[in-house]
Amino acid sequence: MWYRALSIALFLTGAFVLVASALAQLASLQGNVLGTDGRPLQRAQVRIEAKDQASAPITTITSSSGRYLFAELPAGVYRLNILEGGVAKLSVNIKMRGDKARIDFDLSPSPGKRVRNYVWVLGRTGSNLPGRWVEVERRSTPTKGLQ
Repeated sequence: MWYRALSIALFLTGAFVLVASALAQLASLQGNVLGTDGRPLQRAQVRIEAKDQASAPITTITSSSGRYLFAELPAGVYRLNILEGGVAKLSVNIKMRGDKARIDFDLSPSPGKRVRNYVWVLGRTGSNLPGRWVEVERRSTPTKGLQ
């Protein structure tokens, strides 16, 4: 009889340990988002979705101070997207390990960095040469041929 009581006690102890370790794998992700002007990005959509599991993305909206929060994310690899007005501003992969995490984003351009624009140019007709990427100058108004 006491064997049965001992085995039930061991089973319940093991179950509590497994539940506690499973709950320990949930963690929060939070941070702030600064816009291209260096001020907090308000009412931007921050979307996160698991890369290795088929599930719907989780979406939150940044506060007036640019803060976002995702509570109780399981450990795993995620794709995090920041959208402003429906347009993707940033997309990164992150790995959650079951610990609380904080990731701040600054969308302002780096000083001294030049933005480069490239176009794909097809190979010449009748040749075996492949196409290639060509850097183009950025213009404020479209040229006649690139409209």
